[in-house]
Amino acid sequence: MTQLVTGCTLDCPDCCSMVAVPRQDGTLSIQGNPAHPFTQGLICGKGKNFVQRLQSSERITTPLVRRNGTLRKASWDEALSVCAAKIDALRATPEKMLHIRGAGTRGVLFDAAGELPARLRMAATHGSLCDETGIEACKADFGSLNMNHPHDLFNADRIVNWGRDISRSSVHLAKIVNEARKKGTQVLLISPCPSGAAGYADEVITVRPGTDRFLAAAAARRLLTRPGFRQRLLRCSANADAYLACLDAMDEHALLTACDVSTAALEKLTDWYADTDAAVSTLLGWGLQRYIRGAQNVRHINALAMISGHIGKNGAGVFYNISSSRNFNRQWMQDLPEPSRRLSLPRIGQELAGAAPPVELVLCRGINFVNQCPDSHTTAAALRHAFVIVLDAFMNDTAALADVLLPCSLMLEREEIVGSFMHNQINYCAPVFPPPGECRDDFDILDELGSRLSEPVRLPDRETCLRRALDSPLLQTTLSRLRQEGFATAEHPFIAYEGMRTDHQDGLFHCVAELSPDKEDSGDYPFFLLTLISRNTLHSQIPAGMQQGLPELAAAPCAAQAAGIADGEAALLCTPGGQMQVTVRFDPAIHPSAVRLRRGGWVSRGWGANGLTAPLVTDAGEGAAFYSQKAAIKKLQAEPPHPQA
Repeated sequence: MTQLVTGCTLDCPDCCSMVAVPRQDGTLSIQGNPAHPFTQGLICGKGKNFVQRLQSSERITTPLVRRNGTLRKASWDEALSVCAAKIDALRATPEKMLHIRGAGTRGVLFDAAGELPARLRMAATHGSLCDETGIEACKADFGSLNMNHPHDLFNADRIVNWGRDISRSSVHLAKIVNEARKKGTQVLLISPCPSGAAGYADEVITVRPGTDRFLAAAAARRLLTRPGFRQRLLRCSANADAYLACLDAMDEHALLTACDVSTAALEKLTDWYADTDAAVSTLLGWGLQRYIRGAQNVRHINALAMISGHIGKNGAGVFYNISSSRNFNRQWMQDLPEPSRRLSLPRIGQELAGAAPPVELVLCRGINFVNQCPDSHTTAAALRHAFVIVLDAFMNDTAALADVLLPCSLMLEREEIVGSFMHNQINYCAPVFPPPGECRDDFDILDELGSRLSEPVRLPDRETCLRRALDSPLLQTTLSRLRQEGFATAEHPFIAYEGMRTDHQDGLFHCVAELSPDKEDSGDYPFFLLTLISRNTLHSQIPAGMQQGLPELAAAPCAAQAAGIADGEAALLCTPGGQMQVTVRFDPAIHPSAVRLRRGGWVSRGWGANGLTAPLVTDAGEGAAFYSQKAAIKKLQAEPPHPQA
């Protein structure tokens, strides 16, 4: 075998193009594609080591059907027949069936498989566990979701990184920032948990969690007292009066008290944005939006960038993300019928528990939603009243509740075409390995399931689905050419909102008009529980074998010591929703009001923080406000002696 061009379909902005290169011993090495304009031969450990996940002994490779309360091996014929019979029984009441899909894998064919539940008018979800709040915030400000090409960061004299941990979230963004710094670009990091990203910054401002809007507003107030900036606000924005009124609602002292930032740090931030001779880029973190006031956080930072004039120029723009599907033809999706109803994904447990009529069947794929959504225990309890069909490869928290578990193939085992939410390439993902055992692609599973219904629903064939996605004016390629070359580039302007003209009909920036204070803290739960991205695994795609012992919780030394807890000591992480055991590790860089737990651990292994989180919702886009969850850490109490028998 010669080297084969494929691609990564994980929920990651980098969307790497990869090559499978034969080794002398006959095995294959997964490497970055050096010919790809963005990947440039570099991939992260998650992609490089994904073969280990494919070959895991924990993998489910045969269909499982629950009999007498236990999941047992079954044939595909039996498993799909059971599923088809359940769907047929509910066909006349589609609102009693719910399709939940996530981004655990992505791509054109994964999307196309959703045509079956759509044509059945199954209920669907709305809202987001990740970036939707920030997306809605950017659309409200700019009229669209767009940004400069990421390589424009090379043109920046300064980069203000508002909380993105590029050491874990994007190897390519980390590389870009590192190379830019070597050429003289300065980086200022603003974060409640700067460890990791601080290695890619020249200066750091540690901020109280969820209060970035107050710091941005304080800097904007100072800017507006300097010559020229108020004039720009009036010239380039549609609602300057409302924005100015919200800035006047709190004085500088109140703003700095709210975000726990010094006057000197504010002056530094203001000077960075005030420098009109420099090009300043603004990098928005993907945690800013995970608070109850997440949209306000994003919008006040966007407004600061606009007032300072650092938008729509080389080296000056706001970087959040782009739509990973923007380069594809999506008309076929618009032609599908609307779902019979929609349930909130961040509040899915409560929604299922209170649904009227009740949900009697759940079809889940691409997401371990019992684990990933807040309030895991409520979700798990609600699922016990429904017939649950899960497409997955591992016995995670959601799969364990399935009535039918259908083993799916994974990345590097299935053909796909995928887009990025950071760059302009679309990638072809060739299958490199055969699926193990009886595993099948989601597309094939749902197509056969549809064929078994009393009134069959068939998906278009694969070639049709792939070709129609490429039928886009932004793409100058064919399916055969894409399969041969491995990627294609969509044409977009290098600079977004050039000349500070936005995509609103009036061409103006639409400012945020609210600056809401935070709710008073509860003394019983003084810490924000921040469940941040992991370097080695994505979301809950963590081998059970890696979840041994206790998960580690990072805390400021002063905060832990105030609770009488030493570095490395076992303790209880507590919220109003419950408690779990953790090992406390001191992190002197973390803000004293924050504790950090890496996300994705399974509730069933005692590692899942979402067993403790409440279903809080953000101020736009129905996002999950994970980081507004308050918590406490407490010493473990010695267990009382067990009574003698």
